[in-house]
Amino acid sequence: MAALLGGVCGRVFAEPFAMTFEWYVRRGTEQSGPITQQEFEVLLEHLQRTDLLRRSDWEEWRPFRSTLVATGAERPIDGEVAEHLTPQTLLKALLERDLRGRGIAPERYRQYQFARVVEELARSVIDEIGSHPHWPEAMRDRYREIASMVEAFIDACNVDFWQRERPDPRDRLTVLWRHRDLSRELKGGAVRPYLDNEALSDIAHDYLRRGAKSGEFERLLVDALAAAEIYRFADEIKKRASLVEPDDLSFVSRLFWRRSRSRTLAKSQDLLAKMIAAYAKLPDSAISPPNCKKLFESAAEEGAPWDPLIQEILSVADCPGSR
Repeated sequence: MAALLGGVCGRVFAEPFAMTFEWYVRRGTEQSGPITQQEFEVLLEHLQRTDLLRRSDWEEWRPFRSTLVATGAERPIDGEVAEHLTPQTLLKALLERDLRGRGIAPERYRQYQFARVVEELARSVIDEIGSHPHWPEAMRDRYREIASMVEAFIDACNVDFWQRERPDPRDRLTVLWRHRDLSRELKGGAVRPYLDNEALSDIAHDYLRRGAKSGEFERLLVDALAAAEIYRFADEIKKRASLVEPDDLSFVSRLFWRRSRSRTLAKSQDLLAKMIAAYAKLPDSAISPPNCKKLFESAAEEGAPWDPLIQEILSVADCPGSR
């Protein structure tokens, strides 16, 4: 305990910090303290459920398990309050702490898509977490996994790039993915490196196996995966259109080559238009997941190179087109 405390406290900034309480920690026969509130908040992540705590204003030692906090960065709650801690109240505390760290007032969280998605994902596993013998730890672990997955999605979509004209860091949380006018963007010479196709596929796989569900996140995933494939297919068409005519063909053969290339490109461009049309219907509140799946399947039957994960997500979706 002493070695752990020394290592932890060595990482605390040596800045003036007004403290209200001092803390004592006991593990087995070892006891540490008094330590400051700031040192204690750093130490929290390393405490075990069987450790005992005593604050300078408490008359008795209390088990750490009865003073569990929403996260390792928050001060413990009093024992009588902890007795009423539930998965729902813990989730609320986790979300509020997360938002405050991002400069967002918790009472305004519904304005932020990030917060809505994380909350929906976390609430979908509350029943499962509630039956866990150590549910507070399980809830915190699952929350961190969910928040990390959503953050990875933000990075894969490079939201900072699309919102580069608005530097406020909270803006990247307002909308994870703005449904795009791809016809206009492709005509304007948009390029797709701003979407990380491989990362998006990994996130989709992660979502499908995680067990936490969110209709809003499903729509965002389908939106991003479809846009990525449309960008990629548009790039392929552009490369094919720029192929140099072979020099070693006869004049007649060149004419046939030009006509065959023209037919191939026209067919590809028509298919691209159908892919964009299917994508454009995603925000339509009247489009249910099964109908949305049919739109993508119809384009796939004509050769649209959709990522198979799109159909997998739509197969399990609650309502990706209506949220």
